[in-house]
Amino acid sequence: MIKLSTSSTWSDEDTAQTLYYGDPNAKSILEYKDTIHSSSSNMHDLDEEEEITPHYMNISLSSADDIAHVVLFYAPWCPHCIGYKMTYIQLEAEINRRSIGTRIYFHAISCTLNEDICETYDIDSYPTAVGWSSSSDYNDIKEIGAFLNEGEMSAHSIAEDLQFEIAQEEIHFDEPETSFSNSQDQKDYERDKIQWGKESAKRKKDSYEYEHSINERYHNAAVSFAYAMQTSVFASAGRLDDQRILALRDFFNLMDWATPMTWNIRKILLQDLLYRFDDVVLGKNALRRSIQHHLETSFAKNKKGQELLWGHIDESFGAEKIYSKRRKIVKGLGGESDAQEVNISGAIKENSSWSKACTHGDVFELSGYTCGLWEMFHILTLGSSQSHNQLYGFRKGHIVSQKEVAFTIRNFVSSFFRCNICRDHFLTVYDSCGHAHCTRLTDELPLFSSEINSSLTNEDFSDSALPGMEAALWLWEVHNSVNLRLMREAAQRDRRELSLEEKTAARFPTVNMCPSCWLGEDLKSFDSHEVSKFLLKWYWPSPPEKEVNQLIYGYRDIEKGTSLSCYGLLIFIVTIAVFAFIFSADYCVKKPRSPLNGKDE
Repeated sequence: MIKLSTSSTWSDEDTAQTLYYGDPNAKSILEYKDTIHSSSSNMHDLDEEEEITPHYMNISLSSADDIAHVVLFYAPWCPHCIGYKMTYIQLEAEINRRSIGTRIYFHAISCTLNEDICETYDIDSYPTAVGWSSSSDYNDIKEIGAFLNEGEMSAHSIAEDLQFEIAQEEIHFDEPETSFSNSQDQKDYERDKIQWGKESAKRKKDSYEYEHSINERYHNAAVSFAYAMQTSVFASAGRLDDQRILALRDFFNLMDWATPMTWNIRKILLQDLLYRFDDVVLGKNALRRSIQHHLETSFAKNKKGQELLWGHIDESFGAEKIYSKRRKIVKGLGGESDAQEVNISGAIKENSSWSKACTHGDVFELSGYTCGLWEMFHILTLGSSQSHNQLYGFRKGHIVSQKEVAFTIRNFVSSFFRCNICRDHFLTVYDSCGHAHCTRLTDELPLFSSEINSSLTNEDFSDSALPGMEAALWLWEVHNSVNLRLMREAAQRDRRELSLEEKTAARFPTVNMCPSCWLGEDLKSFDSHEVSKFLLKWYWPSPPEKEVNQLIYGYRDIEKGTSLSCYGLLIFIVTIAVFAFIFSADYCVKKPRSPLNGKDE
């Protein structure tokens, strides 16, 4: 049997990275914690990529014993992993009730806590269930076991894959899901279901309306970006394959031109990753060193570290407001200590976590990961609508079309988002032209389109959406549909239908946040024009004039902004000259020819 750590070795930080440990309803699930090696203990000491030593689970599979092991590899931030928890607990109870002569142990391994083990077994998506048994071909723990959840996992499918016998149970398809001793019990149950729906709607509405600043949204996006870089880019040891290298480079390039220049992630960390890209893709240690170096230097240079979130936009965007109101909720450097007295490593540990705006008070703080990732995607689609960003991206040779923006996000999810079900749902929506993106998003460069947008804060547009905002609106629709699906799945687990109140609450923004965004008294549709303006206000800081000049004309000194780049101005002039030449050449070609002595002129 697998050897588990004693309860005394589990810290609060360890427990926060698990779903099953300490849950009285999951006592039969053996939550694993590696006692031999910590995946991150020597992360900062590695100066170069080293050959990874395989790290296997300590499971005994003696041919003399009838034993089977089912191991669920998961991540505590993965929504489907969280939703699947009760099903996994029930599956364990059913199998061991029906098992004939074989003892089946059910294990749960958090890949955020036991990264090396997950890497050894090539686990690149969650949740992944793998099985071994002494009576099957999968009887060596040092080999990959049987993948149990490639289809619908059931007691019958597990027994078949691991070759053990289970008793047959008669299935009554006409048996009601819930039986009642009298009509009053049934009425109480129906009343409870209505109340569950109201509570579910309120929780979702409160999560949207939780007060937080734009700085906090960018902080959560930054934390999720750093977390993805450290845990999701490299599924196994060694260099990334060519497909993932391309997906990562395109995503970095998109971040380079479509995020605010005042964002310290873009100014420092991203530039370092782009500069060292060829080294970064060789292995996870180089990538982690870049992330860690940025965290350390960011705090060391930040004289107001006790007030600012890591990943902040700028000191002027509400940092003091956050900490004056919710210092205990948003983890900062804490106290009134001078910046020089702050322990940098402690500050990094405390501040590199998601705020309550993303975790919603969940005991599993890593649940903020998907929230921050969505924030990142929204920022990118909003940033791609800004004309000065488009010009900056065009000057650097990037493809700045709305279609390319959505395609880049799609490839990032496909290559680096490890929640199996979540990823498959997103890819299905995109690859089937969900929400009509195939016709809404074009290859046209918005910067040079007939509807060139010089200022997206203009409120005089009469179109259904602000120019250049189709990618942002498409992603907003996708995100709302995901929230609706997750709420529907939660209702199905409660054996009830999703209420109208929940359907309304699932969609962002709420009526309280943007009354003008909703159409009609029935609140069934949105005004795209009003939603466009709301999204810009919610996710995008109004850039100071100096930043726009830096982007368009090419200030070389971003921090001081004192000298105008002649090179940038020259590029701008040459671009105008080229377009003028093309126009004149096109005019000459189209000019009709007149006959002269029977010959063409």
